[in-house]
Order: sequence, then C-alpha cells, then structure tokens
Amino acid sequence: MPNEAIRSVVNANRMKSQGLVSGIPDLILIHQSKAYGFEIKRPGQKQTPNQKKVQQAWELNGTPYILITDPEQFKDAIHDIYASNLYLAEMETRSRLNYRNKVYNYLFDLDHGCPVEISKITKPKTKDLFVVMVKDFITFGYPKFNGFEILFTQDYEAIYKFEDGKPRELRQEYKLKADGTVREKS
Repeated sequence: MPNEAIRSVVNANRMKSQGLVSGIPDLILIHQSKAYGFEIKRPGQKQTPNQKKVQQAWELNGTPYILITDPEQFKDAIHDIYASNLYLAEMETRSRLNYRNKVYNYLFDLDHGCPVEISKITKPKTKDLFVVMVKDFITFGYPKFNGFEILFTQDYEAIYKFEDGKPRELRQEYKLKADGTVREKS
C-alpha cells in the first residue's frame, strides 16, 4: 500500500480521491475468505496514530492485524496462518454450510405474516451470523424465485415473511411499533 511516502499535495489529493486511507496496513493477505493486515516496521520504528486507530478497528472486527519487525517474524506469521487454517477452515466451512442449510430451511418454513424475534431462535454468539445468512438468502434471490419475501424489522431484531398473492400485512395478533420493532402478541 503506497501510504507512507512523502508526496506532493496534488499527488496526495489524487491518491485520496482514489481511495487511499491513512493508516491501512502495508500488506493485506486474503486467505480462505479472511483478511490479515501486516504492518511492516523496522526495529525501533513506531506506528503512527492513524495506524494504531486502524489496528484497533480491525481487531474490534475480528480481523487479525500483525505488526512485523523482522523477516523471520513475517515468515512465521504466514506459516502459522496457512498451517493452522487448513484444518480449522475445513471444519468451519462444514459447520457454516450446515448452519446455512438450517437457516435457509427455517426461512422456507417460516409462516406468512408472523414476525419472529431473532434472539428467541438463535444463541447470542450466532445471532450476527444468522442475520448475515438471512441477508445472503435475500441477496441470492431465493425468496423471489420461490414466491415470497423475507423482511427485517428496522432494528434487525426480527424477521417476517410475506408470500406472493397473500395480503402484505402482519397477522392480526402481531403489529409493528412506530419505530419498526415488533410488538408482542396481544
């Protein structure tokens, strides 16, 4: 990433307009759909404040950010990524596929006009993955090809299904509050 050089104001502005962001790691490795950021420093060289902010943001999102100060450390990090991910990735892929199939089957079987609170059908650690899977389901067009639509409430805390040819309203015992969240059964 060409983000540490000294350059003219014109060149810097042109690069910013093309998407250059200060603090992004020097190298980014994508391996098995996962990103790894590598910030390369000479021994004794410190990260800039922007690099520290980016590191914190990456780590908060679960993206590995590795500070490298010598070539051996880089070689070891690459080896660890490839070696440890081989088995884990295979297991994660199988597990993720199984979970995706469960989510998709659930969405096909969901009752028309009946909102379901996501927290009541998922474990806390799988809630975000469930939301991602539902978004994928919608993005891939499965509902439209099968004559229905899956929608989220505005707060992404519940989902509901409308089938083609049926009234586009929630069942009478369910209502949405003004803020788009689901009101409990009356």
